[in-house]
Amino acid sequence: MALSQKSRFRLHLELYPSMGVLLVGLILMSLQHTTLGFVVVVPSAIHVSRLTTEYRRRREPYTSRQKAILLATEVTADMVIILGLLVLAIRGQTALHWQVFGVISVSMLLALAWSYHKIYTDPSAPTNDEMKRGPAE
Repeated sequence: MALSQKSRFRLHLELYPSMGVLLVGLILMSLQHTTLGFVVVVPSAIHVSRLTTEYRRRREPYTSRQKAILLATEVTADMVIILGLLVLAIRGQTALHWQVFGVISVSMLLALAWSYHKIYTDPSAPTNDEMKRGPAE
């Protein structure tokens, strides 16, 4: 399905796995698998770039259910990353591991608060009742 045919909500949801693939490619590159990392990073970076361009072009509002789904997806993704970092910090048991865990955890908490603000200050889509009544009743 072409990006132009997808809803704003679908584009927003598709950004999460796309960014995950980009992150995996960057991790591969940092682990000295440069060729494999580039094979993963380049196409995913191009896809993320196209997704964000199309997403920014859209202005259709989210329904309250879509807002809840987006926030739940954001929280789940952040918790998976934080738990992964916690496991690495416990296994590493050095001050640097705990500092990295702390800094990334705090910045992800701030990013989550910003996402909440962006999602819930977005104007709501009209409900079915509002659409039936018409404007300004």
